[in-house]
Formats: sequence, structure tokens, C-alpha cells
Amino acid sequence: MSDFPIRLRVVLAKEQISKEDLQRLEVGDVLLFNQRVNNFVEIEIERIRKWKGTPGYIGANKGVLIDG
Repeated sequence: MSDFPIRLRVVLAKEQISKEDLQRLEVGDVLLFNQRVNNFVEIEIERIRKWKGTPGYIGANKGVLIDG
């Protein structure tokens, strides 16, 4: 089996924003989402939802625990 690149993405939240608000965003702005910090996140492979996960720390590293 050989290695090949794949796109793995963790989706923290999904929210809609107007074009005008998007254009006004600046460094330092805070985006508010209608989701609790301890909610599950979606883990996608090549834009296909594969698992749900829980974000957290493993030692000094940030990571996501795959829950199912």
C-alpha cells in the first residue's frame, strides 16, 4: 500500500453570514456560533462526513477524539 494525500477536515461549526458582514471581517474579530464548546464536531474525509468527534488536548497538542 502506498501513501497518497487525502483531505481530512474537522468542522467546528456551520453558520451563515451575509456578504456584507463577510467583507467587513478583520483580523481580531470574533465569530459567534450557535453551538456549545463541548458539542461534537464533524470529521470529514474528502468532504464526506465519516465520524463525529470531540475536540480536546493530548498533552500540549490539540486534537480530536473520534467518537463514532
